[in-house]
Amino acid sequence: MATNTRNDTVNALTYGEFAPYDCFQAWSTMPGQGATVTFSFMDAAPEYATDSKKNGFAALTDAQKALTRLAFQEWAAVANLTFVEVSDDGDGGQIRFGRNHIQSAGVLGYRYTPPAAGRDHHINGDAAGDIYLNANNAAVTNAEQGNYGYWVYVREIGHSLGLKHPGNYDNAPADGPFLPDAEDHTGNTIMSYNP
Repeated sequence: MATNTRNDTVNALTYGEFAPYDCFQAWSTMPGQGATVTFSFMDAAPEYATDSKKNGFAALTDAQKALTRLAFQEWAAVANLTFVEVSDDGDGGQIRFGRNHIQSAGVLGYRYTPPAAGRDHHINGDAAGDIYLNANNAAVTNAEQGNYGYWVYVREIGHSLGLKHPGNYDNAPADGPFLPDAEDHTGNTIMSYNP
């Protein structure tokens, strides 16, 4: 559960209780308890998707699905989470993957944060947990395990689990605190943009 702690390092990696997206993002209602999280691959844009989400929508390729499964294994190795792939029929997984044409060239993917623990309502509605990868970006389209494109998959899953960037990279409104510059790098967290 991502709540404010007394540790600024932890707070720099998690959405605090007054995050702009919603508060108390979590896949488990009990802090410190493990959880099982389902995931699926969208075959078509969901009905609730906006026009921009439907723009150029495509399912992930078999190779991209394989990379996604590896990315979930990365998280399972370090978090008290079990990931289970389910069919996208009906509601699909709690985390769902698709691709579309993202208009901003520098955006490799985006996600919607998880639902608030113990709440029926979420600011992102049905889209909570959805991840879209940029179908126009070669780094994402041609990703292989270990390269930069692959880490985009891992990072977007991290966001869907409730983790944030440890820095304010685009000067947009974002909830701090942030890691000091010397600590904001991928050697400390995959959620960083800094090598």
